[in-house]
Amino acid sequence: MNIPGEFAQPVLIINPGETATPTAADLWQGSAGSNGSGGGFDEEGTLQAVWTGVFPPGSQLEPLAEVLDVESGRWFWVAALPETRRDLLTGLPDHVEALLNTVYRQLVVVDVLRDANATDANDLGDGVETTPAVHLAGVAAAITEVTRKVPTTDADLRTVHVVVGWLPAGTDVQRGDRIRVPAGDPDGEIYSVDAVTQPIQQGLLDLRLDLTRTS
Repeated sequence: MNIPGEFAQPVLIINPGETATPTAADLWQGSAGSNGSGGGFDEEGTLQAVWTGVFPPGSQLEPLAEVLDVESGRWFWVAALPETRRDLLTGLPDHVEALLNTVYRQLVVVDVLRDANATDANDLGDGVETTPAVHLAGVAAAITEVTRKVPTTDADLRTVHVVVGWLPAGTDVQRGDRIRVPAGDPDGEIYSVDAVTQPIQQGLLDLRLDLTRTS
């Protein structure tokens, strides 16, 4: 494979539980059909396309990490265990190659719930926690639930469940809040917010939320 000496596209790499790392890569789209590597429609019916990413040697990419193409705003999942490729002449690491999936987000309307940080007294005078109240109503969001068989270093497969949400930049949401889908429905799905990645880096256009389903 002819790998250019300079990587053309600025990207951000976000490994699970870590902050975004700016770098550069070469990304191109392969087959969009279902070929066993994640293309086509997944088990939840979400349309996905298969891409290949080539990253500088030493790049740290974990399965289910996210990659943001800064210029286009397109998000990718790392769909398989990345491989380090070596120069045929020197034997030194030349680049890291990873199979990527891109997910087309479907917008939903959600409520952001927040605890009042106070307690009420019951009939006996004991303090009881207050019920989370609607902090923000009717916010446009996207929530992606991903279940994948991730290869491990010992060639085994491990099932990983990841829920990621996106909210518009500037939305007042913080760790410990809850996201309710659909908005206004007391019996709607509720996710707890485990982490919020602020759009402080160039190209990170939306707030990114690590979520856990609670209902």
